[in-house]
Amino acid sequence: MRVVFIVAVTPTPNDDGTLAVPAYDASDLCHFDDSRGSDAAHFHGGVGAGALHLSVVAAGAPIGFQFGPGDPLVADTIAVARITGLRSSPSRRTSSRSTPFDEKWGT
Repeated sequence: MRVVFIVAVTPTPNDDGTLAVPAYDASDLCHFDDSRGSDAAHFHGGVGAGALHLSVVAAGAPIGFQFGPGDPLVADTIAVARITGLRSSPSRRTSSRSTPFDEKWGT
C-alpha cells in the first residue's frame, strides 16, 4: 500500500502515545476530525482535511499509522520528507534561482 498526504501543521501527542497528524489528502477513507464528514451517512471521498494517527518509537520515528476511528493500527515502513522551495505561483517568484522542480517540470 502506498499512502501520500501533506502534513498541515505540527503533529500533537495523543493520550495513547500516538501522534495526531493533521493532513490534507484525496482519499475515500474517513480520517479523524475529517472535513468531508465523520460518519457513513455524511462522508464523501475526495480532497479534504483530517488527522491520521502515527505510532512512533521513543526517538520519534514513525512505525505505524491509523487512518481513522475504528481502523486498525497498521505497522509499516513510513517515509517522511519536508518539501522546501515551493512558491504559490511563478508571478510571485522572489528569487531568480531555479529549483530541481523547475528544472524537471519547466516552471
